[in-house]
Amino acid sequence: LRSLDEYLSFYDNNIFRLMEARKMIKFATDAPSEIRNLPEDAIEMIHAATESMEGWRGDVARFITMAYPYTGLRPSELRKVNLVDVNLDNWTITVKHPKGERTYGRQRRVGIPEGPAREAFVRFLEARRGYLTENSLPVNVEPLVPYYAKGRLDYWHPGYFNTLKYEIEQRSGHTVQAEGLSIILLPARNRQRSAHRGYLETPRTRLDDNHGKALRPDEGFARL
Repeated sequence: LRSLDEYLSFYDNNIFRLMEARKMIKFATDAPSEIRNLPEDAIEMIHAATESMEGWRGDVARFITMAYPYTGLRPSELRKVNLVDVNLDNWTITVKHPKGERTYGRQRRVGIPEGPAREAFVRFLEARRGYLTENSLPVNVEPLVPYYAKGRLDYWHPGYFNTLKYEIEQRSGHTVQAEGLSIILLPARNRQRSAHRGYLETPRTRLDDNHGKALRPDEGFARL
């Protein structure tokens, strides 16, 4: 699409730029070249900070701190997953609402790797059943992560996820920036905004030992 846009622009045809300005299309960005695994001990450190969180919020917090790094799902993708999209027979998640679904996004299937990730899914589904039963709701409601308040059942709103993310950061003492397949963990007091896609980075204090390079879950690891 970008190549065609450049070709048309050479002949003063800016139709794609006009469509982009009207949000009718969106150009895909290039994937970062550096892809590295997020160490399991770093994941466990963030996850451990959620163990003292109570109620349904705590259950969701413990789930997302495992689901995001091990599956590589974007925040909006996990929030919109339905219960039927999770297949525990072959340990996959069908992403029906990918980022950019109205333009460049495509549905895909993501694997849930063996180990802590699968254990987290099993624990969460048990907690989910208890939460729905406690509120006299059927256990087969559509949202994988349901939100029930004032007699209304819905998907979690992005604002609720952001509030939960903030609480996890406060408890763990680290900023968690999730974007695409990247999750970067930094001491909150040293965070600064980088120029590249808004990732939070600092050259002074990092949790990795990669000479200042960002930690990224390997794409193959996220899609076993």
